[in-house]
Amino acid sequence: MADARAVMRRYFDEQRPMSDRARAALMRTAAILTVVGLAGFAFILWSVVNVAGAAVLDEPLRQWFVQLRAPGLDGAMWLFSLITGPVVLPILMAVLTAGWIWLGKHAWRPTMLAGGMLLGVLIAIVIRDTVDKPRPAQSLMVLFHPDHTYSFVSGHTLGATNFALLGFYVLYSRHKNPKPWMFWGGLAAAVLWILASASSRLYTGFHWFTDVMGSICIALVILGLVIAVDTRRTAAPLHATSEDEGAPVVP
Repeated sequence: MADARAVMRRYFDEQRPMSDRARAALMRTAAILTVVGLAGFAFILWSVVNVAGAAVLDEPLRQWFVQLRAPGLDGAMWLFSLITGPVVLPILMAVLTAGWIWLGKHAWRPTMLAGGMLLGVLIAIVIRDTVDKPRPAQSLMVLFHPDHTYSFVSGHTLGATNFALLGFYVLYSRHKNPKPWMFWGGLAAAVLWILASASSRLYTGFHWFTDVMGSICIALVILGLVIAVDTRRTAAPLHATSEDEGAPVVP
């Protein structure tokens, strides 16, 4: 029993000394992300159900992406759709999680990342089977076999967005004395990854604009929940020593 408790402490007990002000700022950020994500998703869902609002952009943007198709872009769009698909991304996550636990000697952060992504998968399945939104015409789907499932929301985009945003958070939040360029550079890389994944689903003709936007909104909600849970679980009182002023460095 003692050995089991020692293992749990070694792999799951992680404390981040921080001031009350920093803790409050994190919880406020979590609340803002959650509210913005929920409000955005509510608007997108309303648009889909009523074929209004953001849904008026579905067909024009579909046509625009079809016109963009060219051999030079096909490879990049195929690659992004493959990486963020239901085969490659879960394998990548499994390898990353196992390697992180093995090399980093802890499990809370990789478990948090994997748990957030799994939550996204479950939410996408429930919403897709509930809304029953048809996909674009199968004759316009390229680079992959036609998909006969429902369209809203985009599982590829949700998985890619969760991977980028949660990965950015669990890495950046553990650096001691992070520099501004780390935040803006990491955020820019995450945004570019998300845009590339969403564009690949529109380019290949498997999703509508509202599908990918709904997925991004859900990912914001999940990010907010992860930040809140992580802060409540790991935030510790800040001591007066200089060693306690930061958070553990990412291994």
